[in-house]
Amino acid sequence: MKLFRNRKVLLISIVLIINTLIIGVFFTVHAILEQRVTYEMFSDTEKPGVYKIETIEDYLKFADTVSKGNTYKNCEIVLMNDLDFQNVEEVPTIGLAKDTETIFSGVFDGNGHIIYGMNIKNPSGNAAMFASVDGMILNLTLSDSRFEGSLCGGIAAELKSNGVILNCYAQAECNGK
Repeated sequence: MKLFRNRKVLLISIVLIINTLIIGVFFTVHAILEQRVTYEMFSDTEKPGVYKIETIEDYLKFADTVSKGNTYKNCEIVLMNDLDFQNVEEVPTIGLAKDTETIFSGVFDGNGHIIYGMNIKNPSGNAAMFASVDGMILNLTLSDSRFEGSLCGGIAAELKSNGVILNCYAQAECNGK
């Protein structure tokens, strides 16, 4: 009888230890996956995680950090709201700076939202929302937008070998050379 009780206590202890480990791993993974960083946290250096774009200012900060060299590899950028750029004079192509181009390598999830009124002119280079993509762009709609450049596109001017555009729609005028 005593041997049976010791085995029962041992079995319960093992089950509790395993449950504690599983719960600990679950909460650690859940915390990593649910990490939400606002635009103040966008930086010129890559920090894996999930970043939210809620406003035009967030979008412009994100575009600026990509243009400064952050590829956002191993990161997900999530659009949280529709954005209207009709009153924004200069909308940058994401990943394009004066003399350099940075290839976006993360995941940009439009989250079913719409970006309106993007107007990008770059006569001597890429003109699109993204200059060059080697990651994934998904669930996004561009509407009433205009792009003009030597290499032109709505979502991306150039798609690299690992680049994917999925479930996106662009109602835009493109004038390429």
